Amino acid sequence: MTDPDALAAVNPATPLDQLARIASERPDLRATIAANPSTYDALLDWLAAFHDPQVDAVLALRRRPTAAPPGPPVYATYGTVPYVAYAPAPRAKFVEPMRSVPLLWSTYTARYAVGLALLAFADLFPFYLVYPIGYYSESFNYDLANVIQRGVAIGLVIVAMTVFPSTVLRRIIAGALVLGALAYLYSDVGTLIFHPEYETWTFSYIAWLIVSQLSGIGVPIVAWFVLRGRPGVTVLFGVLAALLFVAAIALANAAQLQWPVNSIVLNIVAGILTVGAVWLGRAVHSAIRSTPVTPL
Repeated sequence: MTDPDALAAVNPATPLDQLARIASERPDLRATIAANPSTYDALLDWLAAFHDPQVDAVLALRRRPTAAPPGPPVYATYGTVPYVAYAPAPRAKFVEPMRSVPLLWSTYTARYAVGLALLAFADLFPFYLVYPIGYYSESFNYDLANVIQRGVAIGLVIVAMTVFPSTVLRRIIAGALVLGALAYLYSDVGTLIFHPEYETWTFSYIAWLIVSQLSGIGVPIVAWFVLRGRPGVTVLFGVLAALLFVAAIALANAAQLQWPVNSIVLNIVAGILTVGAVWLGRAVHSAIRSTPVTPL
């Protein structure tokens, strides 16, 4: 069966708007259109943006003149819209800005994976792993478990910030944010400020809970955005995740969930909110398409 688009793509007499339409709808004919002597420069530039090997090879053989011909180029129009408008601009693939940062050792992927694993482990070890055992033990030392958790968490955060592929300045800022949040959570500052009456849902308890979750969820998400070079607007997603987690705690309390069910449910919710905020930040960054960061 004859392919009318294939015949039109190779025909120098094909109208320009039809060439643009075929290039947009038929990727398999783009090399043929690139070889058509009637294909105009704007469409050739559009085809070149895809970096298709076949198209690039054809374009290399065209020997397009480097100097513009005398006078401005004139293209036929459909109404008031030039034909080039029929060829949509190719959407460039989003590239993480931190991939542009030169690394003195290892690779981006390896350092990213190790840094992420350390940050995740810092939030889990050892208290959440040891506490279920201690719950059924009469001799379990909760104070010692807390001290170990805090020391291990701080140490892992420091190592993770050193390993993670980012600029030095961003690692320092992100590390300071996380360590500041840990210092608040591991101290009695919140209790001294708000004097919460735990789980009575008074104003002081709600205020203490919001600030605690901003420190426990919001700040780590913001620190992650700093590491990744995300735009400033993404800070709001960290705040939103923390407030939604406070709402989840209120719902769990209203449902009268008991330990360990409430702990399991809330940890799952916290994970979902954190991952959701992180990916939402990436989506916004991809849409804004910030320029690559300058290594510091």
